[in-house]
Amino acid sequence: MTYKFGANRQCARRVDTVLPNFLDSANEVLSDEVTTLEEHREIFPLLMGWWLFTRSTAAAMIHLYRQGFTVEVKPLARNLFAHAFAMSWLVDNGPAAVQAVHTYLGKQEQSFTNNLVEIKYPLPEPPRKVAPPVFQTLEEHRWHEKLVGEITYFANMVAAYNVPMAYPLYRMHSAYAHTSAQTANAFITVGADGRVGFTAEATEDTLTDQVYMAVSVFTAAQAIGPTIKGDPMRKPLEKAMGDLGISGDLRPRRKSCTAPRPQAGPTGDSRAVTPSA
Repeated sequence: MTYKFGANRQCARRVDTVLPNFLDSANEVLSDEVTTLEEHREIFPLLMGWWLFTRSTAAAMIHLYRQGFTVEVKPLARNLFAHAFAMSWLVDNGPAAVQAVHTYLGKQEQSFTNNLVEIKYPLPEPPRKVAPPVFQTLEEHRWHEKLVGEITYFANMVAAYNVPMAYPLYRMHSAYAHTSAQTANAFITVGADGRVGFTAEATEDTLTDQVYMAVSVFTAAQAIGPTIKGDPMRKPLEKAMGDLGISGDLRPRRKSCTAPRPQAGPTGDSRAVTPSA
């Protein structure tokens, strides 16, 4: 039987069954030592870390939806969506993307240190000095700065991938990750007579989020699967997607551009041990 995927109650019920089963299957095939292709060796630790975060975030969302939470889950939906997108970005851009992530991390750490120094908070140890990356050509440096801009600002990342609706969707969910009128309005009711009331449970409908969290998980799985020897997630992924009426390659693709040609590396495989669920 072929199902039609969409933001409806029937599909949401199927997601509630199919997605946990897929996550369990993915946990099983990745529960022991996995072998990543050598061409992906440098990106794999970060990629696997993001996959494990994505997996856990989806599991948390499923649990919270079952408990009746709605708007409280929106910040998790934003994280899930952004990480799935970034996993494709990481695979697309390879070691240069890893370098960009670490440069951004260094900037975040320096900014946090500056905050502590400003309030005269005693630092446990002197801030560590991080040597800036060295580039052989101006072209490589410019490419690095572009990637840093993309991992720093999600708007830049989605613009590079020509997915115009992705950033408004991200912004919409961001309102629930910060102190905002939206977080209050979810619990406020206004009657026909203008009287203001309050409800203990949010009035927002999160049906679309419930359904499309499966798309984010499947996108992330399509990003990491081919980097592992034998692509052990392929069959359970295809089954889960088919059960929900989803098909095709979900991964975003970068707009045509010229990136510095990476230097050839060794061939072969690398092994990594992943944690059990």
